[in-house]
Amino acid sequence: MQPSVNLLDIWYSLTFSYSYNASIVCLALIFQGLISGIIGGLLLHRRKALLTDTLSHATLPGVGIGFLISLFFMDGAREEWVILGGALFTVVLALGVMRLLERWMRQDAALSLTLSGFYGGGVVLLSYIQTIPSGTKAGLEYFLLGQSATINLAETTLISSGALVVFVAYFALYKEWKLLCFDQKYAAALGYNINLLDLLLTILACITIAVGIRSMGLILIMGIITIPALTASLLVKNWSAFILTSALIGAISAHIGVSISAGLDDVPSGSAIILFGMLFYFTALIWRTLHDRYGNLWARHETRQDN
Repeated sequence: MQPSVNLLDIWYSLTFSYSYNASIVCLALIFQGLISGIIGGLLLHRRKALLTDTLSHATLPGVGIGFLISLFFMDGAREEWVILGGALFTVVLALGVMRLLERWMRQDAALSLTLSGFYGGGVVLLSYIQTIPSGTKAGLEYFLLGQSATINLAETTLISSGALVVFVAYFALYKEWKLLCFDQKYAAALGYNINLLDLLLTILACITIAVGIRSMGLILIMGIITIPALTASLLVKNWSAFILTSALIGAISAHIGVSISAGLDDVPSGSAIILFGMLFYFTALIWRTLHDRYGNLWARHETRQDN
């Protein structure tokens, strides 16, 4: 059976005229793409891209804990904000564990140990939840791969609030982020607390992951954070333009991915976002390769003619 393609639905979604719910979903994912691009750009410059993978997998036990709290202490109602709160809690806990482990081992080993430990604990917890009569209907599998189609106004508000925190922190500490990314020693010489700035960046990454886990899933959230930044690094060299380009690529990928998902049956929006982001990346990679090869040849040719 071939998938049904409705180009009109895609156009309506792109122009925010498909439906109220679809517009809410698009708006939420655009905010998620913007902050993911900003945080991804900062993490890439700090050479901490793999940190995203560890923190995203650390949300799994938090999702289970949040569901159990809703089940046993909130009359069985599955409250999304409680589940996301649990995810944020275990992400911050994983960050603390990772920092502690780095005292006795290399950072990559601490990342690997934290990732496997928290993810394994999350799998065990979700296995237990499936044995609970109401647990089989929890819909927690959506937190693995994402389910943006069911995002409501409250969840959009949550994502928007997280985006506001990231925007304020980025613009308020713009000079500090720039110094941190380009010349850490000079920033320390000027009196800036490097460890505190790194900790703040990691906390912002935790917030970005926690608010996006419902729409993108813990497996795909890493993609929307890292791919826009990697793409932007191929297109621009100026730091301010790099962060802006990364944020725009994240937002555009999210908007187009959600719109394509609206026009294709049984195509998850999270997967469509990542695939469109990868299309952006490979296009930029081809352009950069051609520019480096033939642009330099053309420049040398022009220099010879001038001489």
